[in-house]
Amino acid sequence: MEMLLPFALLCLLMAIHLVMFKRLCTYLAVTYPEKWQQLVRPEGVMPSRPAMNTGLKHALESGHFSGLADPTIERFKLLRTINSACIVAVILFGFIQALIY
Repeated sequence: MEMLLPFALLCLLMAIHLVMFKRLCTYLAVTYPEKWQQLVRPEGVMPSRPAMNTGLKHALESGHFSGLADPTIERFKLLRTINSACIVAVILFGFIQALIY
C-alpha cells in the first residue's frame, strides 16, 4: 500500500505539469499569435505535436519567448522547476524506501 502513494503522487505531478503546459500554450496562442503560428507551423515542416513541444521548449529557453518579461511565462518556468524538483524528490524517496525494505 505504501508503494502506491509515490506512484499516485507522480501521476498527480505529471497531470499538473500537463495542465500547466496546455494553459501556457493557450495563453501564448492568444497573446502572441504571430510567433505562435511560426512555432506551430514552421515553413517546410509538417506540423506535429512533438515538433511543437520541442519548438516551444526551445522558444522558452533561448528563443523569442525567453526574452519576454511576461509574468505568465515566468510563473510557468518557476512552477515547472518546482514540479520537476518534486518529481525528482518523489523518485528518490521511492528508491530510498525500496532500499530500506
